[in-house]
Amino acid sequence: MGNHGSNGDAPGTNTSRLAPYIARAEERASSFQTTITVQYRAPIPGRDTFEPMMLGSYSIIAEVSRRRWLLEPHLVQVGPYRESPGTVARDYLQMHYPRWKPERWATRWPRRWVAPQPFVPMAVRPVAFERGTYLDVRACWWTVLVRFGWGSIYVPGRYLGHGPSAIDFPFGHHKTARNSLVSSARYTVLLKWTPAEGYHHVERANPYLHIPLLHLIHDAMHILAAVALDCGAVYVHTDGYIAPNDRVADRIRKGISDLGFEARIKAQGAGWVKAVGDYRVGSLVSGVRAARATPLHQVAHLEESERTLLIRHLYR
Repeated sequence: MGNHGSNGDAPGTNTSRLAPYIARAEERASSFQTTITVQYRAPIPGRDTFEPMMLGSYSIIAEVSRRRWLLEPHLVQVGPYRESPGTVARDYLQMHYPRWKPERWATRWPRRWVAPQPFVPMAVRPVAFERGTYLDVRACWWTVLVRFGWGSIYVPGRYLGHGPSAIDFPFGHHKTARNSLVSSARYTVLLKWTPAEGYHHVERANPYLHIPLLHLIHDAMHILAAVALDCGAVYVHTDGYIAPNDRVADRIRKGISDLGFEARIKAQGAGWVKAVGDYRVGSLVSGVRAARATPLHQVAHLEESERTLLIRHLYR
């Protein structure tokens, strides 16, 4: 099976597929006074405004005056407009899953009906090496969405049904936008500022809550992490792995490839692994310095039936 981790359409292509997104962006542009800014120049509630505001990762909305600030550098080009990654992800879901009912599988669900925690795998085996390799999985979440679809039906250890592939999402070239398709499946907790209460979190019902998708992404990441560790990786974080020598790096790349993903080389050279976020591989140096070497193993142990089901669908 070929690799499905492609970045999707490049900007400016497939104009017909962009048309409904441009129409929605145009409607928002006519409804809101929009300012493109950078993170540190965004309006500061309490100093720059005295009305309620919703603060997202890439946008700030003033609800009363109908103003919004879209925050660089992660915005998505939608024809002549700029939009936040979360906005184009929600547009996709609204157009493709207008009658989504997230609770329909809850009665058959064998786990807690919540997003799995910890979501990403992490493991550390402190060591120094002369020629290590930092590998990362190319477009890991996107590969799952393309292969199984956003609306895939996943019941761990029992069933995995494919939905329509997300390959028709026209912003697959944009990492933050495609990852927002997964983020949009989570419970919605927003940061709000009001003159009376200041900053506080508010929960809102998410019409696109998709607990099975979150577990599918989680289980795929943790199976890939387990494969990397079995091959000899000394560091795992999300979809990145450090191999202490070329032999282990080759084994990891083959193991990841066998499951339909692509592990690419990000850095090579002498270095060390000390703790989560504390490593060096050649010129790639992390920003954390731990006081002491700290081993860690935070990779989910999946039941045999769960591993067998998912590997059977992943393996090619």
